[in-house]
Amino acid sequence: MSSLTKAISVLVVLVLVAGGVYFWSQGKNGAGGQADNSLTIQFGNNSYDALKLVELSPAGANTFLTIPLTEGKLGAGEFYAHAIDGGKMTCTYDLRATKENGKTAKFNNVNLCDQTFYHFEDVGYE
Repeated sequence: MSSLTKAISVLVVLVLVAGGVYFWSQGKNGAGGQADNSLTIQFGNNSYDALKLVELSPAGANTFLTIPLTEGKLGAGEFYAHAIDGGKMTCTYDLRATKENGKTAKFNNVNLCDQTFYHFEDVGYE
């Protein structure tokens, strides 16, 4: 085999390997090869009253977004799963919950990446 044929063969093998790695990473990480950074949290209501509003904000940002609850509230003992797009990139959030009676509690610096659930307890409401 001539040296030119060997060089072309090596080049073809390298291109095939690189292409295989690229397509394997596409299937593993999703479209565009980007890792899935979404975060799904199971919010639970461990208080005696229904929550009419649950909000979250990146810690310290004070830019609260309302979590759309099923039937507009989270009843006592109920759970609600919520996906946060890009949530794994932020991890630490401030949470705010408002009961039907209007009392509100804020829970600061909650690391949602460390758990798959967060339960609102019956403490801290004013």
